[in-house]
Amino acid sequence: MLAASGRYGPYIQCAKETRSIPDESSPIKITLAEALALLAAPKVRRGGRPARAGGANAKILGTSPITNKEVKLLDGRYGPYVTDGATNASLPKDTPGESVTLDRALELLAARARAGR
Repeated sequence: MLAASGRYGPYIQCAKETRSIPDESSPIKITLAEALALLAAPKVRRGGRPARAGGANAKILGTSPITNKEVKLLDGRYGPYVTDGATNASLPKDTPGESVTLDRALELLAARARAGR
């Protein structure tokens, strides 16, 4: 485990996991217990938003009959989107992520593929 001051302020690192050290603490005075508590907490981006968790936050909607891959609902940097591993399609702003079905996700992915973007 490493505690240091970096380009964006003080941080701790254990393997590839890093966390910012709060302003009231310093890399010199942080205890092992405090460092472990920081590493156990979910990552937070600047602005207080939770960091994306890759596939950990994915909701699997089913398998695409076209690509034979899992269709997932993910929460990305610009909002929720669906993906089949090759094509990504953003959800319309008025569509809550919980209401998306496999059929709706396939429609969005097909529209995105037709658009060629």
